[in-house]
Amino acid sequence: MVTALLMLATLSLGAVIRAEGLERYVAPAYSAASIVNSATWEAGVFAPNSLATIFGSNLAYSTASVLPSHVASGAMPNTLAGVRVYVDGITASLYYVSPNQINFVIPSRLLPGESEVWIAREGTSGPTVRIKLSEAVPAVFRNGADWILATRVSGEVISRSSPARPGEWIVLYATGLGRTDPDVVDGRLVISPAQIRKLEELQVLVDWKALPRGNISYAGVAPGFAGLYQINLQLPDELGRDPEVRILIGDRGVSAALRLATGSE
Repeated sequence: MVTALLMLATLSLGAVIRAEGLERYVAPAYSAASIVNSATWEAGVFAPNSLATIFGSNLAYSTASVLPSHVASGAMPNTLAGVRVYVDGITASLYYVSPNQINFVIPSRLLPGESEVWIAREGTSGPTVRIKLSEAVPAVFRNGADWILATRVSGEVISRSSPARPGEWIVLYATGLGRTDPDVVDGRLVISPAQIRKLEELQVLVDWKALPRGNISYAGVAPGFAGLYQINLQLPDELGRDPEVRILIGDRGVSAALRLATGSE
């Protein structure tokens, strides 16, 4: 499960053609529209303590990912390959940088409203662009184009060849679920569970039917990560084949219709 999530979070797309030496004189290029949610790949509104991705060109001179040595002390790196991302002047935690993609964590201490984002790369800065923040913008990770990423409590990934069963306890993985109690500390890996503050506003819809509150045992940060949340839930006893699953917090929720594998191939 951990390997699958990190592969999803650090997926590198595209390539950059550079003339040797000349790239050092070209500033990073990106726009507000090229900053997207790392789970949905959609631009728009973000939440503090959520995973985001910047696409562009000349973002870095090389490729680098977070390594066990970076987080051995429990802290996330805020510099990779000489690159930093600033959000309202706060250095963001970084998962991955490359010439045309950066995956980072929007700082948790920020408040709803507009925030300024810019990239600093070894003495050269890109443009300052504005993004909008809201208290919570829930988004679930996917396993392929149409399937929601879910695991059993054992960590086994649910798939068409290993489908979920009625009444089974499963785990969904999300970002953007908002503040927790206790609060997340920027730049630190989460080491213990912390429920989201908007738990009473959370709904998990299975084929448009909300799960009873008693079917959700935990919705909060995922220990061992930064910017990642998990929802532990029990599926209904009556479950259709490959139902659509959505999550909502208040009037915000997942826009894509993702399915949970419940029927074998």
